[in-house]
Amino acid sequence: TVIGTWQLSGINNQRVVDIAFSPDFSADRSAFAATDGSGVYKTTDGGSSWQPANSGLGNLYLKSVAISPNYINDRTVFLGTLYDGIYRSTNGGTAWSHVASGFFTPSAYSLAVSPDYQNDHTVFAGVYGYFGGIYQSTDGGTTWTKVYAGMYLNIPTIAVSPNYATDKTVFFGSTGGLYKSTDGGTSWARKDTSVYNVKDIALSPDYDSDNT
Repeated sequence: TVIGTWQLSGINNQRVVDIAFSPDFSADRSAFAATDGSGVYKTTDGGSSWQPANSGLGNLYLKSVAISPNYINDRTVFLGTLYDGIYRSTNGGTAWSHVASGFFTPSAYSLAVSPDYQNDHTVFAGVYGYFGGIYQSTDGGTTWTKVYAGMYLNIPTIAVSPNYATDKTVFFGSTGGLYKSTDGGTSWARKDTSVYNVKDIALSPDYDSDNT
């Protein structure tokens, strides 16, 4: 059974590795697409057309993109790159700045922004390389601290609880299994017994009540 139809929409012959939507997408129709070699593209018409938004980027080989839950006001977006750490824009992608203090220029394969970013300014990054692991920023990405060491551990996905302000719960999936923290990333415990290569994690919007 075929449900719906699909068509190319403005980004042709590019390897799109991640997409992030504005929290106010129904109104601003904005989203960002990270590519492996051509930087980041932005749409403001719901995906009908896309334009490159690479001003200030020193590396066009991207791995991840994440948007602030308060994007409508702070216009903040993060990009994870291959071998060049993390970039941040605070003007909706018009310009980007390198925010890699605390990194040793590894690859940021995954990013997740706290749902309470407006108040806690917290971002998590899954970083691959000799100095890899999970990094955390509590100042909006300006500085980073390693909160889980995982040398050459590929971490393609991070998920933050919708109720993070209260439960401080974060998950990450990796080539070493599934891990969970309930103290905002200070400590981690493996939550599976035999699963490896966890590529993606999805949490229920009602995670605080259904724990799913």
